[in-house]
Amino acid sequence: IVSGGGAGVLEPETSDARTVGLVYTPEFAALSIAVDYFEIEVYDQIAQLGGASILFSCYAGDTFPNQFCNLFDRASGSSAVSPFAIQEVRDSYLNINSQITDGIDLTVRYEHEFDFGDVSFDGQATWTNTDIVNLFDPSLP
Repeated sequence: IVSGGGAGVLEPETSDARTVGLVYTPEFAALSIAVDYFEIEVYDQIAQLGGASILFSCYAGDTFPNQFCNLFDRASGSSAVSPFAIQEVRDSYLNINSQITDGIDLTVRYEHEFDFGDVSFDGQATWTNTDIVNLFDPSLP
């Protein structure tokens, strides 16, 4: 597996993010509830795919050959030593196109003072509605 940087080959990542949130803190209790909606779109995301993912995606994709197949070389079928053996997998950093995710974050905090000391409860959860990664899709920006 040949790995390397992306100097001169990569486009910078760009993104759009939208968020909206609400915090509720009632006066009758030491309680705070925060709910946030997020939507994040990343374009030209930079990543390494990994050798196994490259080979699997070449042969298991909807179309064959595809752009994953360009990331490795095989010996010819007439090679005396190892016909069709994988000679090199190029797992350099590259722009994998886009990732879109959206969901809801919930944060709850409760505090109470007792004679024996203070007690606080902190809870946090995330619900992801969408998490889509588009690899090498020319129809996307």
